[in-house]
Amino acid sequence: MSFEDIKDSLVALPPAEREKASAFLGHLRRTSDAEYQAEMDRRLSDKNPANWLTLEEFKRRLDQQ
Repeated sequence: MSFEDIKDSLVALPPAEREKASAFLGHLRRTSDAEYQAEMDRRLSDKNPANWLTLEEFKRRLDQQ
């Protein structure tokens, strides 16, 4: 499958599916970034609830992007 085929397939997707594809591509880009991975490990290991986000705050921040 060529890149042009992939692009055509992406254009044909409904918006929600394109969002999933975009998130997946971002994930792929970050998997090879050691600095990003170290930061995510640090954040996920954080035991201090004062640094955590509520689900509502997380959603609010996502909507701002």
